[in-house]
Amino acid sequence: MLIGRTQELSKFNNLASKKTASLVVLKGRRRIGKSYLAQEYGKGHGKYFEIVGLAPRDNIKNEDQLKNFGEQLSLSVGIPGFSFENWTQAFEALAKFTEKGKVFILIDEISWMGSSDKDFVGKLKIAWDKFYSKNPNLMMVLCGSVSSWIDKNILNNTDFVGRISWQHQLGPLPLSVIRQFWGKNKIIPEEILKVVAITGAIPKYLEEINPKLTAEQNIEQLCFDSTGYLFNDFQKIFNDIFTRRAPIYKKMLKVLSMKKLSPSDLAKSLGEKLNSDLSEYIHDLEQAGFIAREYTWNLKDGKDSKLSQLRIRDNYVRFYLKYIDKNSTKIAKGTFKYSGITNLLNWDTIIGYLFEG
Repeated sequence: MLIGRTQELSKFNNLASKKTASLVVLKGRRRIGKSYLAQEYGKGHGKYFEIVGLAPRDNIKNEDQLKNFGEQLSLSVGIPGFSFENWTQAFEALAKFTEKGKVFILIDEISWMGSSDKDFVGKLKIAWDKFYSKNPNLMMVLCGSVSSWIDKNILNNTDFVGRISWQHQLGPLPLSVIRQFWGKNKIIPEEILKVVAITGAIPKYLEEINPKLTAEQNIEQLCFDSTGYLFNDFQKIFNDIFTRRAPIYKKMLKVLSMKKLSPSDLAKSLGEKLNSDLSEYIHDLEQAGFIAREYTWNLKDGKDSKLSQLRIRDNYVRFYLKYIDKNSTKIAKGTFKYSGITNLLNWDTIIGYLFEG
């Protein structure tokens, strides 16, 4: 069941009623449900094609992504043996199966797929103009977790000006639907608050909740057990999104987990200068949904000033850095003793930040 995405589904339906092809861009943090939303809608929209880019790893090449594209296309159409030398061939092969009728194409983790070929985006644009846009009943969704790559290569690329029907940053679920994750089980608001304070209403994390257990029992198993989903997920999402830059992004978030800081104060705390590189890192964390920039306002005219402060926006990231990461060695050894969320160090202060988030 798709919970809490009624506005997005309504937008998809509006696009499907058009008499022209639709190109959609979905972005947002990992585990937010981008792929699931597109899959659930797309599978009821006629012929469905899904191609997912290979996750980053050492020495991955463009040839690996092309081979993966061919293998997934073969599975979709039931014809073995697709092999491509370049993206022009790959996109044209897919286009042959999408010329007529209702078609939904999901290109997932597009940043992984296209990061090894500087001409990937240009060839996709040509294929869209030449083939995909000719089918008025076709919808193509470009989806990815590396929002900064999508911004730079798709949304801010002049090649795609006037071609994107809808771009959307998928956010956490609204609080009003959280209770549905417990099904018919009765649960008091305090229990919901504890869970949402830590998960930040991220759908995948809420799916991991066992409705037969209390909030405290779920938190202990998910966060303070070496096999717990939330004990391990921080490293996974950071390595997947930021690869070699993951350590510097983690260092930035650790500093911000202490308090809100202006960009220049953040730079000082890191022992760095506020240069173009650090500004780019801040932008990347903003686009990934991990931090937010809040502007102060001018007392004279009531408008936003140029002064801003950065804060951690993602509840799970804040909780992980404050409580899981610093105890990770003990948790891994099984020597950490969890005695309840209210007994965590400085919890009265941290719950305020989590509630605000």
